[in-house]
Amino acid sequence: DIIITTKVHEAILDELSLRPFDINVRTIKGVVELSGLVNSRDDMDKAIAIARKIEGVKLVRNDMRTYGTGDY
Repeated sequence: DIIITTKVHEAILDELSLRPFDINVRTIKGVVELSGLVNSRDDMDKAIAIARKIEGVKLVRNDMRTYGTGDY
């Protein structure tokens, strides 16, 4: 799980448009949970798509929020 977490985190950082955000990655038995604040639903979708492409990821759970929702 630590390898998956590292790969997902690095892949998200490689995406320039996602670098400004503090997206947290946690993996338990191949299930990746993404949390943190991003600007838009598009940013969320991009991070989720990146995580899904990593080998060993079984499922991606989204716990990210956007700045405008008041959920932070």
